Amino acid sequence: MKQINPDQVAIEFEVDSFNEDFDSMRNGSLDVSTFVDRHFNELFDKHVHEMPYGTAKARDGDPFEWLEDFYAGFVLAPGKF
Repeated sequence: MKQINPDQVAIEFEVDSFNEDFDSMRNGSLDVSTFVDRHFNELFDKHVHEMPYGTAKARDGDPFEWLEDFYAGFVLAPGKF
């Protein structure tokens, strides 16, 4: 009998959910703000080193807005991928 690792199932679900939301955002059926809101933690961890330090620390910029602006480019330029 195959053992099921609940942590792996959760990770796979999150990846599937992220990919589905990303595709929906790219084709315009999901708002960029909603995408960033749903996946803020994953996106922040992925892009924290690309953000200006003050923005990452929320001192002189908003990391949520930075992520929105970054991902808005994927909607406006769908041929990027």
